Amino acid sequence: MKTIISKPCHIFTFLLAILLFKVESQQFFFKNYSVESGLPFVQVSCMYQDNNGYLWSGGFGGLSRFDGKLFLNYNLKSGLIDHNVNAICEDDKGKIFIGTNKGISVLIGRTFFNYNKVDNVVVSQVNSLCKGYHHSIYIGTNKGLYMFKDEKIKQVKKLAGYKINCLYNPDTTVIFIGTDKGLIVYGHNTFNVLNAANGLAGNKVTCITQFKNYLVIGSSKGMSLYNVSTRKFTNYFIENGLIDENISAVCNQNNRFLWIGSQGGLLRFDGKVFNYYSVDSDNNGNHIKSILNDREDNIWLGTRSGLYRYRDNSFSTFDKINGPGNAFIFQIFRDKKNNLWLCSQNNGIYKYSQGYFKRYSPKDGLKSVVCKAGLEDNLGHLIFSSGTKLMLFKNDQFNSIQLPKEFNGPFENIFQARDNTIWIAGSNGVASLIWKNTSWESKYYNLHDKRSYQTYGLCEGQNGEIYVGTSPAGLYKIKDGVVSNLNKDFNLKEEDFFALRFYKGFLFGASLNGVLVINTKTLENRYINETDGLNSSLVYSIEFAENNASMWIGTNQGVNKLDIKLFLEKNKVNIISYGKLQGFMGVECNSNGIWEDKDGTLWFGTVNGLVKHEPYSIKKNDVKNKTLIQNIRVLNEDTLVKDSLVLPHDYNTISFYYRGVCLTNPDKVLYQKKLEGLSGDKEWSIPSTEDYSKYANLAPGKYTFKVRSSNNEGIWDLSETKFSFRIKSPFYLTWWFLLIAFIVLFSTIYIIFSVRVYNIKKKQRLNYERKVEMSKIELKALRSQMNPHFIFNSLNSIQHYIFNTKSDEAIKYLNKFARLVRIILNNSERPTVTVSDDIEALKLYLELEQMRFEDKFEYEIIIEDSVDTDYDIMPPLLMQPYVENAILHGLNPAPYKGKLTIRMSSENNFLICTIVDNGIGREKASEIRRTMPVKSYRPLGMKITEDRLRILNEINNSKLSVTITDLKNINNQSLGTKVELFVPLTG
Repeated sequence: MKTIISKPCHIFTFLLAILLFKVESQQFFFKNYSVESGLPFVQVSCMYQDNNGYLWSGGFGGLSRFDGKLFLNYNLKSGLIDHNVNAICEDDKGKIFIGTNKGISVLIGRTFFNYNKVDNVVVSQVNSLCKGYHHSIYIGTNKGLYMFKDEKIKQVKKLAGYKINCLYNPDTTVIFIGTDKGLIVYGHNTFNVLNAANGLAGNKVTCITQFKNYLVIGSSKGMSLYNVSTRKFTNYFIENGLIDENISAVCNQNNRFLWIGSQGGLLRFDGKVFNYYSVDSDNNGNHIKSILNDREDNIWLGTRSGLYRYRDNSFSTFDKINGPGNAFIFQIFRDKKNNLWLCSQNNGIYKYSQGYFKRYSPKDGLKSVVCKAGLEDNLGHLIFSSGTKLMLFKNDQFNSIQLPKEFNGPFENIFQARDNTIWIAGSNGVASLIWKNTSWESKYYNLHDKRSYQTYGLCEGQNGEIYVGTSPAGLYKIKDGVVSNLNKDFNLKEEDFFALRFYKGFLFGASLNGVLVINTKTLENRYINETDGLNSSLVYSIEFAENNASMWIGTNQGVNKLDIKLFLEKNKVNIISYGKLQGFMGVECNSNGIWEDKDGTLWFGTVNGLVKHEPYSIKKNDVKNKTLIQNIRVLNEDTLVKDSLVLPHDYNTISFYYRGVCLTNPDKVLYQKKLEGLSGDKEWSIPSTEDYSKYANLAPGKYTFKVRSSNNEGIWDLSETKFSFRIKSPFYLTWWFLLIAFIVLFSTIYIIFSVRVYNIKKKQRLNYERKVEMSKIELKALRSQMNPHFIFNSLNSIQHYIFNTKSDEAIKYLNKFARLVRIILNNSERPTVTVSDDIEALKLYLELEQMRFEDKFEYEIIIEDSVDTDYDIMPPLLMQPYVENAILHGLNPAPYKGKLTIRMSSENNFLICTIVDNGIGREKASEIRRTMPVKSYRPLGMKITEDRLRILNEINNSKLSVTITDLKNINNQSLGTKVELFVPLTG
């Protein structure tokens, strides 16, 4: 910053200003945004901030919108009328007007509407825009003034032919128009021209604003302040403090400062004094084309090297011409004369006094340019390290101080204890130094014998003990001349300590893992590092400030301010970090390179020179953000939608991208959001820096997304930005479809139920009928087996045995007959019986028939081993009708004694019952039956058995079957009959 008195003066004042420019070397922080940041052009011609807080800029390359983090760029492909943008403005409805070399474009939402003709005449180059009256926009061109209203452009006749360079509307009844022929005051009943003849500095007016009670007019030949009441001009030229008379931009900062830009640089004017600001070391950065003061009180500069943002004077650096430049600055201190001393690694020693830097090098008596440590002791001795020597500075001369021979440099730190003992950190230990009478007395302390190390940190404890930090030999303590290894005593694993400080029983150490905090009473320790908010865990310097209320922590990524009181009292870590983005341009700090002045000014030694910090100059941002939903994506596709959106049911993934527009420090902006209508999302989310939200697979229903944000200072805008939408239900979830579906479902269920009930009843009825029929058949079978003829014959046989005095045979026959009746009655009550039970009944029947027919036949029952007679089951009395048929119609009519063979076997899960007789055969038996009288006995056993098999198969879904085969010889003569019964085995 350079200071120039603004009073009119002669050439001597001008020469004094030039001298001051050269002497002052302080460089304040201007954050640059250029092509590397996303800006589409290097030269910025114009800027504008809209009602949403967006910063618009234009240049040769189109239009750009900045939200604090990202640039959204527009060009010819986007619909812009021309790529050379000269002016930007916004109307009352939020439309953005862009003035170009070929007319104007109006941006509404994401669509451009272009206008370049008035009465079929092409509008010439647009140089400026401003709001008019009644929702109009004034357009200043090379050929006069135009007005845009109701989607039409009209020419202002009075100003036809004027080349208009700038427009300024102070929200009064007139607008001020800067032309090549002077300043025009134009209103409904006003038209005045002010030029050099009236006292204006120059006729070519390039920029206009207001400052306090003055109208500020920048021209090609100087700056004028015009008092509207007195109608008098006060002009400023180079001899009055300007650095360039060709003024390109002026900006009023809340009537506190007037900012003035030209191709020669930037000035700040408070009404009395001009202060020069060097924007960048590059000349293009100092070529100012436009200036804007945003709503957060930032100053924005449009230059030939992009955009620059200036916030305050809190951080500044010093150039290499008159300051330390990029020297590696280490230990810093002030002497009793208020001179600031800087110790550097590569440039010797600097003394800063009354705005001047004086450098001391080997030509001034130093042994080396490596001078990393220094201090002024309580007796006024100025002591510095220089390479491997310790130097005393007196009477502008450097002289060596004798140290123990075994003590080696380089020396990284010099520290004075409360007892006036000076301690020096060397490459193989430490040495103590004390002034006694007229000479120095020193003593060497070896800390570690077995390895090489460098000593960096020195501080004093509450009982006079000296703590020593090394790398990589750990931490030590010297008390009453005794050296203690604290890594062993405190059980520490940390080996690197670059700076040490002691406060209220706590030892703080700067390390490569953060700040190690050791409670020297309890020996408890913990780290403060990146997880707690440090901008890096590589800590090189620490220092208490603000009366020990805070601790400054220097890292390889900047500095950090720790609330030490809060930390020690409540064990809570509150850190504010400052890096390159916040103006700390030194970036990497050096060990022991922090100093605090009495007024609170802080000085930091870095690898890029000296950084000055004035905490009291930090400008707080109390402006609330405007939170905007910038984009909405449906199914990961960008969409341009309006509030109360209705989406199909399968478009149920939606993402919101939002921004709390904060141009001061957008990285510190926090967001809270919620989606009303979503279960589990009724409360605001935890504040975070995440600026988008995605919701997938949303159920049909109504939703309202809400978001709010805080600015970089944590001030929340509690007004909510909302977006409502509805996801329609699929047709199969609509009320009418559900009603139809319910009716159809109910009807279907009713029909199915009715059919089922009907089928069950039908099946039950059929089963009942079958059971009744089965019972009838079984009764018929029983009667057929117990037919009156059989009983009559049996009783005649018994009578025959009695009359012929064969009482034993009669009794025997009667017993067997009774047993057979009993077995038949028992078996007829069961659906199945075992093979053994059925064979028993069959044997009794055969025995009775043998007795009745007096051994007319013989029989044989063969049961193969594959049949388990006690386990395998079959329907009762199934074989009896076939056996009876074989005896009555096959064997009995034969003229010879017949034979009946019954065989039982098992194969393929079937029980096979084979009945073979050698009787007359079925053909001859049929002939005999045809000759019999009609009323004679007709056997029904075979028919009943067939019906019984059919019903059993239907009821049990089984495969009972019978096969009857006529046996014949080669001459086709009958040899008898074979019957095969196939009974499925179910056991």
